[in-house]
Amino acid sequence: MKHIAFVAVLSFSANVLSTLGLKTFFQTKNMSVESANLSTLGQVNLHDLVADMEDLPFTFDLDPVQLLNMTYSARRNASQTNARSKPFIWWHVEKVAGSWFCAMANLAGDRVVQPNLNCGWTNHDDTFSTGMSAVRGVTCPQRTSYFKSHTFTWGAIEREPWDGDICPMTFEYGTMLRDPMNLMKSALNFHQTGRQFFEDCRYKRITYPYAASNPHWNRFDNFQVRIFGNAVNVPAGQIGPQHLLNAKRFLKHFKYVGILETMATNINFMLAEVGWPQHIGRHVHQKRNPTRYSKTFTPEELRWLKQANKMDYKLYNWVKNGMKG
Repeated sequence: MKHIAFVAVLSFSANVLSTLGLKTFFQTKNMSVESANLSTLGQVNLHDLVADMEDLPFTFDLDPVQLLNMTYSARRNASQTNARSKPFIWWHVEKVAGSWFCAMANLAGDRVVQPNLNCGWTNHDDTFSTGMSAVRGVTCPQRTSYFKSHTFTWGAIEREPWDGDICPMTFEYGTMLRDPMNLMKSALNFHQTGRQFFEDCRYKRITYPYAASNPHWNRFDNFQVRIFGNAVNVPAGQIGPQHLLNAKRFLKHFKYVGILETMATNINFMLAEVGWPQHIGRHVHQKRNPTRYSKTFTPEELRWLKQANKMDYKLYNWVKNGMKG
């Protein structure tokens, strides 16, 4: 298995960052928009990025100005730092460092698919395309042609799998899983109405289909199996062994599958495997103190969640143990 995770320590306030687009951010720092080569940058959702950096079990010791200055240098030497032979697609699971991976693709000199949101191809692979495969899906030849014609080297997918996503002849794939309880604690705090989403899930106060109802209740019901098993629409409480098997089969297509909680000790290996420069690893450190959340589950709720998310725990442990069987 290959593992990676990053969190940044920022000298900027979250409020400032969340109101700045990338272009505006460069301009406020008197940086050249042209030198930043924004035409191939991942358009990182800064609110999500700040949330990632506060939430994840690692720190990244560059502030935004240092990070962006390094990005300039890295992008000018992209051909020297990017050592992979195929474009890379990162499967972005919400609250498992996907926004930070997008920022790292910029830092590493990747040419990110355009247009994009958090490195996901807009109107195809971004989170807002969830449930819209009939009108936004592309075939493998179309995906391959688009990336090749623009020499893009990085993209992300933040939704359920569609036909045309897995193209092993022309793309490489990677993702990470997170301890299910840590993931649900993060979701509870990330979403302003996280407790309502949790209670809607637990007490099944949900009207189907998924796309016409509460779009976030499933963060508390085997969310990772739902994503990788293509089961986001399955009613609450009905994720079972077949969905788990589907998720395992899907992840077998991936070159890199990691566990978030063990990333720090494997950072250099992951960077080498992905083809990113080793100097990034010098800025990644184990977080000394666990994240303190303002919203918490009661002991009884924790017991219920652990029982209700058995399939997610099985998938997580399967990956943690080397994806055997």
